[in-house]
Amino acid sequence: MGGLKGHSDVSGVFAFLNKDYKRGYAGWEQCEHIGVSFDLEADLSQLSEQFGPDKSAHVRAMSFVIPSEGAMQSIADDWRMEAYNAGGKINF
Repeated sequence: MGGLKGHSDVSGVFAFLNKDYKRGYAGWEQCEHIGVSFDLEADLSQLSEQFGPDKSAHVRAMSFVIPSEGAMQSIADDWRMEAYNAGGKINF
């Protein structure tokens, strides 16, 4: 998670897309997991190691300057609906 190194206080919503994701497409059908985090660096690092490169090959993330659990959960719910409708997974 190169761009997050040393920034342990970054909060946001994230989605792991598997190795079949192709840039330039929405890719929700390749979604493996969607989550909310108050420490993106730690959570993304831990989950990517836990589930391996095939299921966590790509990350889609939206960071929040002023974290609001309700706002982040709302975005995550929207993403889950997109993934569900496309046939992707919302959790490992």
